[in-house]
Amino acid sequence: MAVLLIRTVLVYFVTLIMMNTMGKRQLGQLQPFELVLLLIISEMAAVAMEDNTKPLLSSFVPIAALGTLQLLISYLCMRSLLFRRLFCGRPDELIHRGVVQEQTMRELRLNLSDLQELLRGEGYFDLNSVEEVVIETNGSISVWPKTAERPLQLSDIRLRTKAEQLPEVLITDGRINASGLRRSGKDMAWLNRQLRRHDLYEDELFIAGIDQSGQFYYQKKDKAGGAL
Repeated sequence: MAVLLIRTVLVYFVTLIMMNTMGKRQLGQLQPFELVLLLIISEMAAVAMEDNTKPLLSSFVPIAALGTLQLLISYLCMRSLLFRRLFCGRPDELIHRGVVQEQTMRELRLNLSDLQELLRGEGYFDLNSVEEVVIETNGSISVWPKTAERPLQLSDIRLRTKAEQLPEVLITDGRINASGLRRSGKDMAWLNRQLRRHDLYEDELFIAGIDQSGQFYYQKKDKAGGAL
């Protein structure tokens, strides 16, 4: 049992390191070659944990080789358009200038129901409301609606607005978030002034921060509650 536990922990960390080489992507954002690599490594890791008769190196070496291969392919795809098209493919237009591209649909083995489902997922229920639809190499779609159907922009009504900043959490459960304070462009002197102005102490705050308009906000701790 102890051997099985040790093998499982070792395989977990080795596999985790290899997966991190693929970058921070969600499953739906993976390129085809990355998804194939993920499936193979997952299978090899499972075999290494289940079969105690095989040495771990028999799984670690192939996993490391596949991880190295993934890094090489990623580098080649960054440096060469030819390799990018070979391993990642290229985007395809499903709708162009309001016209459904039947030939592309056949090549991708998509039917109208599939297309409508994809569009509904993006918030478009009417085929006639979109001008361009592109299916990306990872299977997601990008939609450009017709001019009359696109959301109203502030520039359409020529409304002038002030630039907004990224909201930041400055205090969490009574502890100052130094990185958030730094990103907000503020310092401890500014934060202390805000606390004095509202007659507050940092250790009594559940959360405090700065919103997109640059205003300080806060919420005190619930006396009956604890840290979350």
